[in-house]
Amino acid sequence: MAVPAPPPVDPPPPDLLTLQARAIGLPPCLDVPLHAALTASAPTPAAEALVGLALPPPPAQADALAAAAPTTEDTPVPSRRWVTTARQPLVADTSFFLVPHLLTFDDGDALMGALEGGSPDLLASVAVAAGLATPPAELQLTSPSAAGASTGAAGAAGAAEQTSAAPPLAAVAAAAPPARPSRSAVQDIPSLLSRLGNPPLSTLDAVRAVDLRGDGLDAAAVAGLRLPLLTPGVGVLDVRGNALPVGALTALAAGLSSLRVLGCDPLAPADAVAVAAAAPGLEVINGVRVERRPAAAAAGASADAPAADASAADAPATDAPVADAPAAGAPATEAPAAAASPPAAAPAVPAATAAAPAAAPATTTSGESPPPAPATLLAAIGPVTHAYTVARPDAPADTRAVWYVPAPLGACLRHAPAAAANVRVGRIFWGGHPRDVVWATRPVAAGEALRRDYAAGVEGAAARAEVLEHFGVQD
Repeated sequence: MAVPAPPPVDPPPPDLLTLQARAIGLPPCLDVPLHAALTASAPTPAAEALVGLALPPPPAQADALAAAAPTTEDTPVPSRRWVTTARQPLVADTSFFLVPHLLTFDDGDALMGALEGGSPDLLASVAVAAGLATPPAELQLTSPSAAGASTGAAGAAGAAEQTSAAPPLAAVAAAAPPARPSRSAVQDIPSLLSRLGNPPLSTLDAVRAVDLRGDGLDAAAVAGLRLPLLTPGVGVLDVRGNALPVGALTALAAGLSSLRVLGCDPLAPADAVAVAAAAPGLEVINGVRVERRPAAAAAGASADAPAADASAADAPATDAPVADAPAAGAPATEAPAAAASPPAAAPAVPAATAAAPAAAPATTTSGESPPPAPATLLAAIGPVTHAYTVARPDAPADTRAVWYVPAPLGACLRHAPAAAANVRVGRIFWGGHPRDVVWATRPVAAGEALRRDYAAGVEGAAARAEVLEHFGVQD
């Protein structure tokens, strides 16, 4: 008598990790290695073994790359962040690494709270991700092949050899992006209030960012806005594209006691010194971090730079701005910057210009520079923030946006359209913590920059441009 065949058994349902992997497009062949990496159940290559951070293009090279690309009125400034670069060849659909999230927040207040309460190590990592500090040695990629790696948005070849010195304060100031004339110009106080969203007059002291780009204001018009009186708490001010003489700019900066980040038209070195000396709390001018040297340190530096002594002789003996660290680009005036008390500055001797490392070391070791202040970080990390939406399983309509800042190896990926990208990025949740997964979609040579599409899945040129503008890049 024939034995009936057993009923078919359905395959077991996929686990949560597999579902997430399919949702982000991760190749199935990476399911097992990914699980091993998350659980440490098997040795997997650490991210630092596969990729590192190479020096960003020097300003002259970045300007050349920008000039060779199609430009528009809203062309962003080339990024000064270090570049995530392959240490060894990466294999398509095989090589991957994980990127933790440094900060997770719901709004600007929560972000500022996280920065103010963050440890020095956390702030140092955020500074590296935002392009305000030099990566630690274990992340740096200093081989000659990496220095000449492809750095353009589409992997432009033939990049000049990188240099480790930042330009003087005014040299980076020349990279200010074009103004934006598409909106109604600010001409008087009513139009300024309209630009700010018509807040109640009683709340103007809480305004932290003012964007006056391309409004064509002269010295008298800016003085008529009475910014120090109306918005005394401004920490981020952008006045590029206005006919402001240095004297008017200096007076404006001096009147804003909470000013931390300033965007303006290109300045001569001596003018940059004057503006920074007039505003004791100013930390960034046109993406370059201002370092204030005590008198003793300045005297020691003058022995090696007599020319700087001569140029500083006629300057007031106050705080000294020195080009210290290029930021991620122009001030993020759209993101409110919280006010902070101006730091107590020791008497210092100004220096007109200074050649400094590409960024200040972001470490807490004695004798080395501390990480930037939270207000400086807040103004600079806009282009490296990402967002996702979460919903309750029992109430799918109850959703909220969550913002985060990835670790430097994820924040420093370059942009390229999908056809030229060589990696993809997806987000997974494991053990109660979100992480980014970065995997190669095509072969990547050692020393080649990693490029992702920051507007992946977004259709339409206008929609893509809007998304890419947030990240400070373009197709």
